[in-house]
Amino acid sequence: MFKRKPTPEHTAKAHENVHETPEAVTAPDAGATYIHEGCTLSGEIHAASDVRINGTFEGKIYAEKTVFILSKAKVNGEIAANRIEISGSLTGRCVSRELVINASGFMEGTVECAPLSVSQQGCFHGTSKPLAQEKESIKTGKVKSGGEAPLQAATEGKLNDKAPAV
Repeated sequence: MFKRKPTPEHTAKAHENVHETPEAVTAPDAGATYIHEGCTLSGEIHAASDVRINGTFEGKIYAEKTVFILSKAKVNGEIAANRIEISGSLTGRCVSRELVINASGFMEGTVECAPLSVSQQGCFHGTSKPLAQEKESIKTGKVKSGGEAPLQAATEGKLNDKAPAV
């Protein structure tokens, strides 16, 4: 009621101290690999950080952190990561320390992980087995990042094997 209204000169001074860089505005997780909706890729991805897929991908993914398969994503292939979170569609084989299938997620294939979480609306068709020899995979990891070893070294032989028919 008795507050003074800001003058245009006061407002301009307040905005002078705000420094926004394009990186801060457009990419909050600048280190992540991102495949946008409408984009189709095939091949092999080796990532030291998160991988976010919202398009179509066919091939192999090795990530030291989390692979996010977003709601519009269609992935056909093999994934080895510390954590995998599925909100789209994944067909193939995956090896991770943790796998989460969200409400809109669909997974068909073979899974090797420690904890497996499937939402009531999520869908999993396939085979699941516990992550084998996690201690050995940590010892044999080629690159260590943030105290965690990538699963690539431990899964190179496993991902090349054909998944059993589902």
